[in-house]
Amino acid sequence: MLQLGVIADIHGDLNGFLRAIHLFAREQVFHIVCAGDIVDRGSAADRIVTLLQKLPATCVKGNHEYTMLRSLPRWRASARSAQLARVGRIITDDTLAFIERLPDTALVTIAGVRVLIAHGTPWSDVADVFPDSRQSRFTRLREQYGSMSDVIVLGHTHRPMHVRCGGLHILNPGSVYGVTGRDSHSCGILTLPECRFRVFDLVSGEEQEVPIIER
Repeated sequence: MLQLGVIADIHGDLNGFLRAIHLFAREQVFHIVCAGDIVDRGSAADRIVTLLQKLPATCVKGNHEYTMLRSLPRWRASARSAQLARVGRIITDDTLAFIERLPDTALVTIAGVRVLIAHGTPWSDVADVFPDSRQSRFTRLREQYGSMSDVIVLGHTHRPMHVRCGGLHILNPGSVYGVTGRDSHSCGILTLPECRFRVFDLVSGEEQEVPIIER
C-alpha cells in the first residue's frame, strides 16, 4: 500500500503549499503529483518551485503556466512591474525554466496503477470537468485514455471530485490556493493500489467528504 499526494492550482500560495507538504509528511506520502497552475495570483511561486524541485514530485503545466510563458516579457517591462510582482506575475529565470520544461500531461505507474496527470483535461488546459459535466466529456476520457490509465488526476476547477467512469477513476484534489470563495484550499491523498481517494482541508487538516459519483 502506497500513498500518493495529489495537489493542483497552487497559484503561488506558499502557506497553502506548506500545509499540504506537512500533511503529506504526516500521512507518509511516497510521491506527489501536481496537476498544474503552480504560478500566478500569489507572490511565492519562486519559493514553491524551489521546494518542489527537492521533492519526489511529478508536475504538469496548467493554463496559468502558459499565460506566464506568453506574458512574462511584457510584465517585466511594465511600469507596474512591482505591483505585478505582488500578484505573482514576475518570476525568476530559474522558475521560468522550470515551467518551460513541464509537460502538458504525465503518466506515472505506482503500485501497478497507471496515473495520468493533466490540468483541465488531457486534450485542453482550459476545459472543465465537474461531477455534473455532460456525459460526453466522461465518455471521451474513458474511450481515449482508459486503455492507457487507471486514474486521471485533473485540476483547473478548484473543486474536489471523485468520479468513476467504468473502471476509470477521475480525480481532482481541489485547489491548494485558498484566497477567494471559489477556492477549496485542499489537497488529496490517493492510496494505491486500492484507488481510495481522500481530500483534506488545508486549514483544519481534517478529511472532507467527497462522494464517489458514477458516470
